[in-house]
Amino acid sequence: MAYSRDQKEHIIQQLLPPYNRKIAEVAIEEGVSVTSIYQWRREFGLAGGRGKASEGEDELARASAFLTQEEIFDVVLDTARLGEAAFYAYCEEQALDPTIVRQWQENCFLANGHSLPLLALERQERRRLLRINKRQARELSEMAQRIAELEAKLEQF
Repeated sequence: MAYSRDQKEHIIQQLLPPYNRKIAEVAIEEGVSVTSIYQWRREFGLAGGRGKASEGEDELARASAFLTQEEIFDVVLDTARLGEAAFYAYCEEQALDPTIVRQWQENCFLANGHSLPLLALERQERRRLLRINKRQARELSEMAQRIAELEAKLEQF
């Protein structure tokens, strides 16, 4: 079904203050897919693609106005442990601007006494240590095998 601009606007307005309704709730009530609502938000300039936020905090506030705090927190949780490719795919699928989502993540981590860049560095360090650990375990296994081979040779003499 094709929706007029007025119909789309009416549906999008329900997501904004003072209503602050959830997208899923509005979609069910209006008989519209959640994907359509996300697409319409993008059409109205309320959520972007991969581009950088051009208006900084104004863009953040405008994008945040379309989601409840719970929905923003859900997005932060959903994206917290995603790699870059999965993160961008998630943002694309949800019609969210990745720079805005990164800002929501940073705000959430800062509110809890953490820094997103610091967590990323900790994750990189943990991965580095895991690689070292795997390499050392492999070397230890190879040494044990070599010792067993040498012991077998010594027994032959």
